[in-house]
Amino acid sequence: EGRTTMTLYRTYRPSSFDDIVGNEDTIEAIQSCLAKRGQPHSYLIHGPAGCGKTTIGRIIATTLGCKGADFMELDSADFRGIDTVRSIRRQLPYLPLERLPGLATRRVSPVQQRCAERIIESAGGAPSPRLLHPLHYDA
Repeated sequence: EGRTTMTLYRTYRPSSFDDIVGNEDTIEAIQSCLAKRGQPHSYLIHGPAGCGKTTIGRIIATTLGCKGADFMELDSADFRGIDTVRSIRRQLPYLPLERLPGLATRRVSPVQQRCAERIIESAGGAPSPRLLHPLHYDA
């Protein structure tokens, strides 16, 4: 008859924070974090089954304009164990592939780079991977 059958959770899944019912404190905290400049490059969402983790993750991704490889959704039923954790940890240090809206980028000159390295060396610490990357996001 030309009818498309979709599961209820896909048909009625909230598509914005305003559509979510409940979890007001959590939603408010996430919205506050998203409103700040200098977003973290990854979010880890956990909780019991059916509490809205996937929905909130998708809304965060949409809000930030994440696409493709910049958004990773893992279902714990399919992805569990130490190998999954190791794989995720290998991917987390990378900056987003696509520039996030509202975040400015700038080049760091070799002189600025060397100055930053000297300051860190004199403090006795190792250089931050973010400082070693020639293109980074302003915070």
